[in-house]
Amino acid sequence: MININRFWIPIQACKRAMAAHNAAFMNAEEQTKDDGSPVTPTDREAERILRATILKACPKDGFVGEEGGAAPGTSGRTWFADPLDGTIQFVAGMEDFGV
Repeated sequence: MININRFWIPIQACKRAMAAHNAAFMNAEEQTKDDGSPVTPTDREAERILRATILKACPKDGFVGEEGGAAPGTSGRTWFADPLDGTIQFVAGMEDFGV
């Protein structure tokens, strides 16, 4: 049986992560990751929020984030997160980015 409440977890997590994006929009400090791709403190904070929100609700689940790596779980379910898709656009003040 499907637990419908589980479907609300990523929505809640994204709403919280978007608050971090909104606070930093137009003031993002771009940095460069080891692979040469851009990252901002907002990327990292958004992933921290996503990870914390999801794992609080589903502590046995795994989590893989683009910025913070993997945390294995025991439930057989793993969440994958790209906390800010479109970092270049975000830093440039363009509105075509997403959580």
